[in-house]
Amino acid sequence: MMAFLVKIIYTLLLPPGLFVIMLSCFTFYLFMKRVKRFAYVTLIFTLIAYISSCTFIGSSLHKLNVNKFPIPSNLHLGDSILMLGEGAMANYVSVDGKGQLSTQTSMNAIAVVKLYNRLKLPIILSGGEGLGVKDAGNEAQLAKRDLIEMGIPEEVITIEDKSQTTQENARLSSTILRKTGYNHPILVTSASHLARSVNLFEKEGIAVIPMPSQYTEETDERSFFDFLPSTKGLTLVNQSLKEFLGRLQ
Repeated sequence: MMAFLVKIIYTLLLPPGLFVIMLSCFTFYLFMKRVKRFAYVTLIFTLIAYISSCTFIGSSLHKLNVNKFPIPSNLHLGDSILMLGEGAMANYVSVDGKGQLSTQTSMNAIAVVKLYNRLKLPIILSGGEGLGVKDAGNEAQLAKRDLIEMGIPEEVITIEDKSQTTQENARLSSTILRKTGYNHPILVTSASHLARSVNLFEKEGIAVIPMPSQYTEETDERSFFDFLPSTKGLTLVNQSLKEFLGRLQ
């Protein structure tokens, strides 16, 4: 019981919960002072802050993206493995040198290793330095280094290391696919990023086999903490809205 209460307390005393509490208190104060015009304004901001950081809202939005492409059963039909980068840090230092993949890109790379070990298909790594990201590392180059460290032969890896957006991933990778004669790649990227990526490759005339990494089978079970503001909720809402807006491009 004590651990439950402690978790509630630090959830509400750390951002974003702290900001929601502060806005709620200020809104209540304005209503008590009968400054209703400003009170309604702060109430709207309070609701926006809560909705933007609620885990339940974030999970629900995330589910709309993820459930569209479960783990495929037709991987044997692929003629290549195409991985999209989703971030890398240039100044991080690892045991094998400077530069490190983000968590999402690392999970994509692990999925690629598993696919290669099963299918022995050629690999294309797509991703340059993220647009507008400070100290961004080159995703394709760092992913190639890590794959070789994990036992993938260098000769089966081709890199596309210039793209800075998902649109450029699709356009530049499609050029490589056409030159190499591969027309049915297994597309590896995070589950939440997959729907937008598939759509962009379709626009380039490439029929991919969608292979999600970090795929989660959502359940309907909810806990009390799912309805509190949290950094997890904020991240899920942010990622989901980014993907929805990206489909408008």
